[in-house]
Amino acid sequence: NAETVAALRSATENLAQEVGDIASADGEERGTHYEWLLKMGEELGLGFSDMGKRHHGSVSTLFFCDELSRLVGDKCCLTATAASYAMDSWAAAGYWDHLVEGLVKFKAKNKVEALPLASFTSHIKFEHVHGKQVRQELECYYFTHNVNEDAFIFRANEMLDGVKSFWDGLDQNRKA
Repeated sequence: NAETVAALRSATENLAQEVGDIASADGEERGTHYEWLLKMGEELGLGFSDMGKRHHGSVSTLFFCDELSRLVGDKCCLTATAASYAMDSWAAAGYWDHLVEGLVKFKAKNKVEALPLASFTSHIKFEHVHGKQVRQELECYYFTHNVNEDAFIFRANEMLDGVKSFWDGLDQNRKA
């Protein structure tokens, strides 16, 4: 949802990084994120048809996904930029660190030593760089547009409400 060729290029580079076609530091084979998730699922007794479909999502996860689509995909550049900035700033602020920490504990507690975590551990590296790129994109947008700051903050908070729903749902499932 880029407004300029430079913004398109920057966003495309970020997405290319996220595709996951990168050899991991722990020697797992190359593949897309979803292929890595499928390998995780296999270790937990799940197959391709058991994962990645909307009907498998919890209410909180689906709310998050719908907000992500609605806000980041909005035709209004301010809305899309605010939502993207909020989402990526949250991810860069430690989401992946917490997720990996939880998965490492799950792996040990459930004695699933072969559970591959490369998809998640690779994100920790990407998000620190990605957070800086997103900040630069925001600065470029902010200084080249007449930004309604109240609307920007409102839209960013809407995206963060979606993130909170997702995170709260994970926490509720963890406690259950």
